[in-house]
Amino acid sequence: MKSTTASSAAWCAVTTADPASMDREAVVGLLRSVSSVRAACDAVEVLAVRRTRELSQAGASEPAEHLLASETGRSSKHARAAAARQEACEAMPGLEAGLAVGRLSAGHLDAAAAAHAKLSDEVGAQFASHADDLVARSERVSVDAFDRECRDLARHLTAAHDRNAEVDELERQRAASSVKRWVDRATGMHNTLVSLDPIRDASMWKVISNQVGRERQRRKADGDPLLPFAALQAQAVVTAVTNTSGDERPPRAVGDPGDDISASSARPTGSTPVRLPEISILCDFDTLVSGIRTSVGVCETDDGVSVPPDAVRRLACDAKIIPLLLGSKGEVLDQGRQARTATPGQRIALAAMHRSCVFPGCTIGFSDCRIHHVRWWWEHHGPTDIVNLLPLCENDHHRVHEGGWGLTLDTDRHATWTRPDGSIHHRGTTIDRRPQDVPLRR
Repeated sequence: MKSTTASSAAWCAVTTADPASMDREAVVGLLRSVSSVRAACDAVEVLAVRRTRELSQAGASEPAEHLLASETGRSSKHARAAAARQEACEAMPGLEAGLAVGRLSAGHLDAAAAAHAKLSDEVGAQFASHADDLVARSERVSVDAFDRECRDLARHLTAAHDRNAEVDELERQRAASSVKRWVDRATGMHNTLVSLDPIRDASMWKVISNQVGRERQRRKADGDPLLPFAALQAQAVVTAVTNTSGDERPPRAVGDPGDDISASSARPTGSTPVRLPEISILCDFDTLVSGIRTSVGVCETDDGVSVPPDAVRRLACDAKIIPLLLGSKGEVLDQGRQARTATPGQRIALAAMHRSCVFPGCTIGFSDCRIHHVRWWWEHHGPTDIVNLLPLCENDHHRVHEGGWGLTLDTDRHATWTRPDGSIHHRGTTIDRRPQDVPLRR
């Protein structure tokens, strides 16, 4: 493979760089050069893997993934991933060409490969026909966003080929759901791993998220120190699972002063409140009515996890359905203004626009975010209105309030993030769930 002028320039920039003396813009340029060099190396590696497989078939070499692990110092997992890139390039030559000229990163290629690998031959061929679109899209979005779009494209093509495929997948996930429990011998920590289908997972985490809010309010009212968010979540899980009396306080440990073991273990029959499953699913009207996912439709939980339209139609029989009118850019037009904190209706409206925290690149789901007043409630007298509210995760909420970062929002929900030194970090839309923004689908 001949090096292009661009990759040669990038190689020179990398080998002669002195990061210790660089400002931010120079560091950004260096990192882009590193990415360009890495893409060129990854493209050459694809060719090397292809040749190694030819040699292996002739009995002149070990399998490619074994050679990668033994000769490059990689783990077996990373060696298999590198070998899988060659298979993806074989099926989608356009991706290999994009990688060779630096338009596509290995991370983007891995995302496309993972989505393609799960498809049947017929649907996989349709996915491969979008290679040019995928390469163009990879230049515009992060690996995380690209991974979601590849999975969405694969899901849409699969549903178009077989309407029952998503329902069958949901049933497979339900059958494979499990709970595992073990003790880490090194730390002594007790671990519980719960594997669930997306609908039951969303139902469980709705309860946990609500409990996080109640636990935070209780601690604030009692004057208790606020726990780190991870510890707060852990306490919320325990309380949500063990609290069957309606008491929002975390249960005392057995043996604490005043603990009445006999009373707590002999709770009267029928005293446990019935807790109805509660999940939020966003689905466009056409998909809900027809049960068929349209090419520009949305059918997913508030954290952006896709669910089968037929399953949503079944759930809708006993559900509370809240209609929302969206504008041409995906913004919610039906807005409300009541108290200092966002109302449940406003949270639903915000979830219709935002899958996650709106800080650029953050992937913390909407349900784990706090609703932030862009114009602060106390200092700026900002209203509790949709046009002034955004979801921020715990870390990014602190970034704005205590970290010196600036955040403004215009009427089109375009945000401007400013670093503590006053320079602009990012300017762009905060909406990431608009149905019409699906360039990969034809």
